[in-house]
Amino acid sequence: MKTTIIIALALTSLSAVADTSIRTSQIDQWGYTANQLVLFTQSGEELKVTPKDCSLALLNETLSSGAKVSLDIPAKHVRLNTAFFVVNAEESTKSKIKCRVAAISA
Repeated sequence: MKTTIIIALALTSLSAVADTSIRTSQIDQWGYTANQLVLFTQSGEELKVTPKDCSLALLNETLSSGAKVSLDIPAKHVRLNTAFFVVNAEESTKSKIKCRVAAISA
């Protein structure tokens, strides 16, 4: 009985993680709000990604500076702990900010 309850809880938590995972090929556009990236999927869904393991002040400054930046996600899926890079492609200040996904919300 105890094993059945543990298995049920594990499956419930796995389904919750699966709901917040998307394939990178489904991302159509991206943007940002204060302390979050916003991913827009081809189906019109909007997912907010909270970053971790990087300087939020530097990330916000880079994203709001008006400089040409790109988002690089070297993975097939975006899920918890997935690494991503915000790349500043300006000639004078080429830089790359590495972060990880702390949370994904709809």
